[in-house]
Amino acid sequence: MSFAFKNPSDGWSQMERQIQKEIILSLYCSITDPINKLILMASYENDYSEQDIADMMGISQVAISKRLKKTIELLRKLHAEAKL
Repeated sequence: MSFAFKNPSDGWSQMERQIQKEIILSLYCSITDPINKLILMASYENDYSEQDIADMMGISQVAISKRLKKTIELLRKLHAEAKL
């Protein structure tokens, strides 16, 4: 088996990043509420502010903040349970 990496550390870094992506994806897929998924994606992947998301969804910024906090707590709990 041969690898297309210039040195072994490049390959390890790429594998680490891929593993991290897989972990994040599996945690993301465990979020059952589609609205919470949307809020998380808008906030962290697209860098929208809580107020921007609230304006787009027609709900208060406080509601967005609570949903985001609840979702992040869930992800932390799942991550801890998986011991990843």
